[in-house]
Amino acid sequence: MNYNKTLKMIKALADDSRLKILNSLNLKESYAEELADKLNLSQSTVSFHLKKLDDAGFLDKSKEQYYTIYRLKDNLLQMTLADLINTEIPDRDNQDMRIRKYREKIFRTFFSDGRLEKLPAQLKKKLVILEFFAARFRRGKEYEEKQVDDRIKEFHDDYCTIRRYMIDTGIMARKNGKYRLADNYIAAEYIPDKTALMKLTQKPIIQRENISVKLPENEAGIFAIRNIHNQKQFIGGSVNLRAAFNRYFSELKFGSFHIKTLQNDWNRLGSHSFNFLVLQSIDMENIPQKERRKFIAEQTKTFITGMETEHDKIYNFEENKI
Repeated sequence: MNYNKTLKMIKALADDSRLKILNSLNLKESYAEELADKLNLSQSTVSFHLKKLDDAGFLDKSKEQYYTIYRLKDNLLQMTLADLINTEIPDRDNQDMRIRKYREKIFRTFFSDGRLEKLPAQLKKKLVILEFFAARFRRGKEYEEKQVDDRIKEFHDDYCTIRRYMIDTGIMARKNGKYRLADNYIAAEYIPDKTALMKLTQKPIIQRENISVKLPENEAGIFAIRNIHNQKQFIGGSVNLRAAFNRYFSELKFGSFHIKTLQNDWNRLGSHSFNFLVLQSIDMENIPQKERRKFIAEQTKTFITGMETEHDKIYNFEENKI
């Protein structure tokens, strides 16, 4: 069966009134006014749903005097679910590629140079990460807890959390102190091996005179410009950390940075006395484009408020910028 036709039929069935109309026509052919009276629906509602069912291929119709008579197609009741879904889904290769790119984006966001920096909060993304760890284990083989932890530690320090999540999500089973992949766990089609993961998550190094920092393109988050002599720092946030690094470096280099105390220290000590650090990456996928700058500003303010560092160690407070 044609894929689009199958889709149209399934959508047509997903309505309570249409199912009632089909059930009535299965008992007896009828016209719109009669169906409206029988089902206690308005005639306009019945006419609307009849058109949907007709477009989806469920109905035959004929003109008799002043009425259009509707009946179910003869072969409809002989159709099985297998007949309905036995269709070749178009564009399968493109769908597979979209799924792969989606998963690669998750790996790039939460891994750095082959190691997991943090787990996503969203369950769908978290499962992608957990599936990567599951691929470190062979189906049907039992593992001691230390063996499980060692395989996790290769990519993330908090092995207890990863191990617990793998149990909680049903990816891994534990019995009598032994661990194994759950019998009903189905591995994902695309999981990078160690070499592919390293290549995928390797952060490019941006070099500006005496400062270098690893930053992927379009990564959002909270950053610091830190004075290595006294650990005093400016805290900022950006929807594009790479752009922020280039912008603030240029401003400091040419003497136009908006916080004068930091600018003065930069002029006096030189660029080699400062580090540009990413303090927290922020996943912006579910944040609407027009709200992202405001969201980053709020996250940055919350981050600074929660810091234990004395305020005199943060350049921001001297200028009351935050």
